[in-house]
Amino acid sequence: MNPSFIQGSQNRMIRRRRSQNMKKCKDKLEEICKGWHSTKEKVIPEEVQAALLHQQQLCEELLQDKKTIMDFFQQDIKARDDVFVADLKKQTEELQLMLERMEQQDKTLTKAYREELDQWKDNVQKQEEMMLAEEKTKWEKCMKNLLDTEVDRLSKREQAVEEFNGQIHNLMFETLENFNIVRNKEVDEFQRIELEIHQIETEKIFLEQKIEGLKADNAKVKTECSQLKTKVASKKSELKKQRANKETTEGKRKQLMEKQLKELNHKAQDYERLQKKKIHIAVNDAIQYENMWLSQDAECKELLERALHVESKIHEHFLHLPWEQPNLSFAKPGVRWEGCGQEQADDLKTFAHNGESVTESVNSKSEKETERESNVATPRTAKRLMEILCDETDAEATEPRCSTVEVEASGSVTPDPIDRTDILEALKCFLDKQEKLENPSRVKWSVQSLEPQDSSKEKAYWESLGNAITADKLKVWEVMEKKLKQHHTVMSKISEFNQEVQSLQQENTELQMVCMLLQQSD
Repeated sequence: MNPSFIQGSQNRMIRRRRSQNMKKCKDKLEEICKGWHSTKEKVIPEEVQAALLHQQQLCEELLQDKKTIMDFFQQDIKARDDVFVADLKKQTEELQLMLERMEQQDKTLTKAYREELDQWKDNVQKQEEMMLAEEKTKWEKCMKNLLDTEVDRLSKREQAVEEFNGQIHNLMFETLENFNIVRNKEVDEFQRIELEIHQIETEKIFLEQKIEGLKADNAKVKTECSQLKTKVASKKSELKKQRANKETTEGKRKQLMEKQLKELNHKAQDYERLQKKKIHIAVNDAIQYENMWLSQDAECKELLERALHVESKIHEHFLHLPWEQPNLSFAKPGVRWEGCGQEQADDLKTFAHNGESVTESVNSKSEKETERESNVATPRTAKRLMEILCDETDAEATEPRCSTVEVEASGSVTPDPIDRTDILEALKCFLDKQEKLENPSRVKWSVQSLEPQDSSKEKAYWESLGNAITADKLKVWEVMEKKLKQHHTVMSKISEFNQEVQSLQQENTELQMVCMLLQQSD
């Protein structure tokens, strides 16, 4: 049968007995009250004694009824206490069985969850490794292709610049050689004309002496003088024409030199623009690589510091052991990338500034050269110095030197001596030309400063960061994690038991209060 039904029937019986007892008690109390009134009316002591005995019997019966009811209630309470104790024992046994089953279920579930978690971690790790390997290979291929294209493009540009410089040098050498040849020819012609004029003047003097000596041949001498005058006039006109031709050729040569200088300036500006573009690209790549490397390094160091903080907490609070901070000297090489991009940018800017100063110096030197060529004392000194210093022009300079030697041997013309200032100025011009030809080849910049550095050191550095927390420490962490989980489960069960005990204690207090109220009401 249902225990609630049984308990309800028992409660009904108790209420029925209580109501019957109450009625009996009321009846007996009424009889006792009536008996007291009747005893007061009686006067005979025997009747009073009999009435008192009757009243005592009624009171004893009433007390006996109360005692029976109290015994019944005590037995009921005792039975209920026994039932309650038995129910508590059953509940404790059921709770123990439930706890054991829950522990077994927790163990099986934790085991299954751990196996699933390990499998999931392995799968995720494999997928991450696959993705990392694929991305790394793609990234390496892209970087390799970019580097190859950049290196090819830069090498082609350098070759084009070198070819352009070679062409410029060849043009400059050709113009200088042509200028020297034309100038040597004009000097030779000028010397030849001077010699002819000198010879004519000597002949004129000789003829005048003859005229003075031979007055008889005056007519013949006059005719000869007129002929000589005509010859002199023709020679002078020829000299004027040659001078005019020389001036025109010099003007044309100056115009050609100015055009060539303008072309050189224009090409030098193009070269500087290309160099600036190349420098800008290289600086951006270097700074971007530096920022990326530093951000990765900062993230890794932050993760490492968090892991070390967790390890210190485990040692202090759970293992109760002193924690020693590991050696992190390997983390210092990350500083060596700070400012590298800026340093490369500064180096490249200084290189661009040096290139501009070199081009400006070349232009200023070319202008100074034109001024110095005009300020050189005599072309004969420059010719002599070029013959002495330049071995390549020995064959061309031998003919004018032989002609000058023959003239000196004849004794008719004596060459002017070379001045020291003229020698110094000519030497300075020659050295300036040589520096101008040599400096552009020296001002070269190599792309090796922007090539990627050795990756073995970087690989070792990242591996050392990854191996900062050893496998032994990871095992200790796993053991501590298991113990903490077990402790957490035990504490959670204890908290559940405490809640149940508190609820049972509250029920007991309520039952005790009910019993007290019942006793007071009775």
